[in-house]
Amino acid sequence: MILNSFLILLSILPVENLKTAIKDTTILIIWTNPDDTTIDYVQVQMSVDTYPDTLDTAFARIDSVQASDIDTVICWKNLIPGVRYYFSVFTVDTNANSIFYTYDTTSSPSPRPPEIGIFYPDAYWTDKNIFKIVFNDTMDSIGVIHSIKVLSYHSSDTFYNYDATLIGRNSSRDRRNYRVTDTFKFAIKPYPRSLDTIMVHIQSDSARDIFGWKLDGNRDNVQQGSPDDDVIFAFYYAMLGDFNMDGVADIQDFNGYLRDAVLNNDTTCDIGPAQGNVPYLQKMPDGIINIEDIGVFIQMWTWSIQHFGAKIPQDNASANNVSYKFRGDTINILYNGKNFNACEILLKGNIKNFIKGNIFSPDAYIWVGKRDNLTVIDIVNPFPVCEGELLKVIGDKDTKIWIKAFNPDNQMVISGRIKTQSFVKKTALNRIDIDISGLKRYKIFDITGRLVLTSQTTGSSIAVPEELPPGIYFIKVVFPIESNPIKLVSLR
Repeated sequence: MILNSFLILLSILPVENLKTAIKDTTILIIWTNPDDTTIDYVQVQMSVDTYPDTLDTAFARIDSVQASDIDTVICWKNLIPGVRYYFSVFTVDTNANSIFYTYDTTSSPSPRPPEIGIFYPDAYWTDKNIFKIVFNDTMDSIGVIHSIKVLSYHSSDTFYNYDATLIGRNSSRDRRNYRVTDTFKFAIKPYPRSLDTIMVHIQSDSARDIFGWKLDGNRDNVQQGSPDDDVIFAFYYAMLGDFNMDGVADIQDFNGYLRDAVLNNDTTCDIGPAQGNVPYLQKMPDGIINIEDIGVFIQMWTWSIQHFGAKIPQDNASANNVSYKFRGDTINILYNGKNFNACEILLKGNIKNFIKGNIFSPDAYIWVGKRDNLTVIDIVNPFPVCEGELLKVIGDKDTKIWIKAFNPDNQMVISGRIKTQSFVKKTALNRIDIDISGLKRYKIFDITGRLVLTSQTTGSSIAVPEELPPGIYFIKVVFPIESNPIKLVSLR
């Protein structure tokens, strides 16, 4: 019986003139049927690993076996890029409930051109110089390297060219759905300039897969080459020193990142030295954190304040845990509350002078910036503080003061405006207006300095009561703040 089966198998002839051809993104499998009347059907099977050698009825079956002088063609569609397809064409004979077959083989690379699946810069391009390109095909690395052109520019500037160096590659294939992923990791040198627009140009004539297919940049499944299929990615390089990526270099960047980097020699904040003009500085990191990094940050911080200003807290939000006393034209701002180590004070109006308070260490960092009529004072202490004098300000009736403070975890613990209602004209007629909500306690003195009345109000103004005779009085608010005495002329 075994001998008979073997003889039947020998009598089945394979297909003749087996070959493949490519049309657009389709593989054509072409053959001529053998002149063998014992063949019941022909079946084509595919694999991406090796030639199939076992009949599987799930694949394409051709029941009509034509004469040997007529070619048979099957179109293999819906192919994925980066894969070599292996085909076995079986000639099959069924006899007495048994199946006998033989086969011939051929192969073809996928004709579908490669595409870029993902492009992204590493770490959002805050301070890094690394970007990645992910292809959906196994690429020729030399071609990809030669295809990359990197340049940058900013307003009223010519293009600046960079070198892109391949620093890593990872190719993988999903065995379940055959898909290929080829990731290239590039570093550009030198580092990009702050606030530049970066352009990565991938030239499709050079970027080819291992089969020689050009990059399909416009994803029309046709490999045309440059310029139709070139790919250009453009993105914005963040402001140097903007470590928390909020669009400005400010006290929170220093307090939350650079301060700890200086203390711990953390080179992730290595932004100095730098060359060029502010704000388009180009960092040249030296692997250490020192005064050069702080100097670069101060330049960017100053420019950021001048062009973007500081974020002013809401006017209706009073600075919590902050009190103040007035002495003539000077206001002493005091704090007693949660620990903080960074403070930003915004002054608006006619500021004659200001002095850092004794709550801060002599080693505290302090920067002063201006934009229009807004003065910005940033102070960062080496260690947390919770009680003492924040600042002395010498101003006038138009002075406005806002305060923000942050703890070592960069969480805001103070935010609001100081109501500087005692910076008003020193003489008023009949009543004075008080820009404080809620209960207010005050004292009234006569022209000799004698206390004549202690009272309180929840209103927005204070007047001399009718039981007191007309004349000149001095009114002093004692709660919730202590104000300067204000001269009031009371007329009837």
